[in-house]
Amino acid sequence: MQYEQLKYVREEQDPSLTIETERLVVKVIDNTGLRGRTCRSQPYFRQSHVFTPFTHHLGYHGIRTLYDKAEKRNLVVPFVSWLNLQAASLAGIDPDPVDERACYGMGRGWPIRMEKKGNGAILRLDPMPSMQMRYSLELAPAEPDGIDFSIRFELAGLPAFRRSRGCTRPTVTKMVTAATTWTETTSFESTRSTMRRQRLH
Repeated sequence: MQYEQLKYVREEQDPSLTIETERLVVKVIDNTGLRGRTCRSQPYFRQSHVFTPFTHHLGYHGIRTLYDKAEKRNLVVPFVSWLNLQAASLAGIDPDPVDERACYGMGRGWPIRMEKKGNGAILRLDPMPSMQMRYSLELAPAEPDGIDFSIRFELAGLPAFRRSRGCTRPTVTKMVTAATTWTETTSFESTRSTMRRQRLH
């Protein structure tokens, strides 16, 4: 299956947002795929197993570019991104379908949207029908050469539990309610974590 929100666009239509500090340049992208001028909108490998040229793989999101202004050498592995949601699971709950064009991780095959927030950016995964999980990654400049980021997970509603023998509806409801309360009160958010480039000697 494929999500309409996930697509390949030409590199000149790159939707990336740029975050700058005194010394760093960072580009953040949602899971839009970027392709060269000769590439049609197709998956990583065509059915004939012929490699499809692209400049950023569909599904990867987060930091796609990070470089020191003095060197202008991108530290991120080509075609992918850092800090992207790769996998998520909830016991007893079927995961939501993943876009068949994305690979190496469920989270990369779910629709991620991006917004500008102040001098930074925020990536969001809206609640999916089965897991009902809300996810966000927020990035902001930290002068002179850092990027602050926070990651947040929370349940937006009652997930679709799989039915199994010996599991009654009241028990399931109680489990979900407890999980929802726990998530809302202790939802994971990283403390002021800073990524700093370290000079190689």
